[in-house]
Amino acid sequence: MVTTHSRPPLIAGDLWQLVMDRAAWRCQCYSQCGKRHDRERPSRRNRTHHRPDGIRCAREDVPGKPLHVMPSAPVGEIDAMRLPPEQLVAVCGDCHHRLARLQRRANEHATETEALFELDPHQLQPRKEL
Repeated sequence: MVTTHSRPPLIAGDLWQLVMDRAAWRCQCYSQCGKRHDRERPSRRNRTHHRPDGIRCAREDVPGKPLHVMPSAPVGEIDAMRLPPEQLVAVCGDCHHRLARLQRRANEHATETEALFELDPHQLQPRKEL
């Protein structure tokens, strides 16, 4: 059986190829995205799924539904472009979307928490009693 995969991107194609080969052309999400992958079943709508082994996402790279390469830990966009292949993972579009949403929420929460500690206690006015 001949397996067809997505074509590499025009930029950093060699790096993409290394990450995809290491991932065996399958999503490397182990439920970090918040979804329990152990309950996935093959369906008619999405034939890229097959019986999962453990809790790893069962999606594979196929034309039309390529895997995405992203950093394994949150970093800025500029820093992400400089990462070696060992610090990159291949994830399906659904897991990538959920991971990005979780990261955005974490960043928003961190910003709110930092704002609390940036208050200058000398600028706070004591509450006046009536």
